[in-house]
Amino acid sequence: MLIARNVSIEVGARELLREVSFSLQAGDKIGLVGHNGAGKTTLIRTLAGELREASGQIVVSGKLGYLSQEAALAEIEDARITALERILMARDIGSLERRMELVRREMEDAEGAERDKLIHRYARLDDEFGAAGGYVAKAEATRFAAALGVAGEDLEQCVSTMSGGQRRRVELARILFAETETLLLDEPTNHLDLDAKMWLMDFLSKYPGGLLVISHDLALLDKSITSVLATEAGTLDAFRGNYSFYLSERETRRTQRLRERKHQDAKIARLEEGIRRFKGSSEKLAKRARSWETRVGKLKATRTEIAASRRNVAVRFPQPETTGRTPIKAQGLGKAYGDNLVFLDVDVDIDRSERMIIVGLNGAGKTTLLRILAGVETADLGEVTYGLRASVGYYAQEHEQIHAGKTVIDHMRAASGAPDREL
Repeated sequence: MLIARNVSIEVGARELLREVSFSLQAGDKIGLVGHNGAGKTTLIRTLAGELREASGQIVVSGKLGYLSQEAALAEIEDARITALERILMARDIGSLERRMELVRREMEDAEGAERDKLIHRYARLDDEFGAAGGYVAKAEATRFAAALGVAGEDLEQCVSTMSGGQRRRVELARILFAETETLLLDEPTNHLDLDAKMWLMDFLSKYPGGLLVISHDLALLDKSITSVLATEAGTLDAFRGNYSFYLSERETRRTQRLRERKHQDAKIARLEEGIRRFKGSSEKLAKRARSWETRVGKLKATRTEIAASRRNVAVRFPQPETTGRTPIKAQGLGKAYGDNLVFLDVDVDIDRSERMIIVGLNGAGKTTLLRILAGVETADLGEVTYGLRASVGYYAQEHEQIHAGKTVIDHMRAASGAPDREL
């Protein structure tokens, strides 16, 4: 269970949410929606305890699971932890599994009495692991991971060597495996293929605890949630029903608010006209005008708030110079991380005006290949050549080109030679 009472959230001098209140009970499936920058992720991070609220109170009862929008896993201390070990750590048996693995590694190099001692220690840990239901839980964790696209050899791969998409699927499996009473999920379908998305939607629709989810996946929002919290103009509006119902109901409510506001403004205008007429008249009429002024003040203070309509922005991007016939070409590319061979003997040939998409299974090396083509990463084998007057723009999956402390305009200056007026 989670309860937020009169919570206000600020980022710097900007107030994102003002005195919002809501509760998340067992069985609730709530979608948190709103335009970019409205404070959805900041709110969910605050509820998870990663950020502090400016005012108000947040009460959490029971175990809470939180999936961040980012794939970074800074909290992992041991770079050798495998995907399966990471998932198992969501329950107490995870630490037992880790201790067993460390003892097993020590046994490989030990001899004589030291080896016998390690064998006995391993046997005791194995008994403890089995008594705690570890082997049953291990099978369950393996099923969770496989459903989300992490299976076979991937489970034994060190998390630190995985791609951002793989790490995020491991984190999602870990959080779902953790037997929580409340789930806070920020864009859970990122990096999932169609089968994994379908499995996740089915899992969430049957999840017995409270769920608060941020997602741009309309299918997820329609199938797996039963109500919506919409962030708008610093407030939270509640809607019963799925996302499709919210879209229609939002317009109905906005129309109703506009009608109420129009009626209120007309009433205020009539009173203000009376005030102007009677204020300089007889004492009796002037007294009436003063009472109307008080009434106008109260009406203005309680007027229905109407959120401003979002403005459309027209953007004109600068056109690059015309390149040669083949702007980018790669031959015989190969890449490996330790013993993990990502790909070998890959050729890429992209002609001017051609549009190419890189597809493949999760963990097949799509992001790695793109980073090599962009010059961000170096291939172990092969080479990449750029054509005449070719320039490369690269949008990173994990936003590693975005630097904390730098403003948006500073990032744009670093990427472009255009004057500030154009930026």
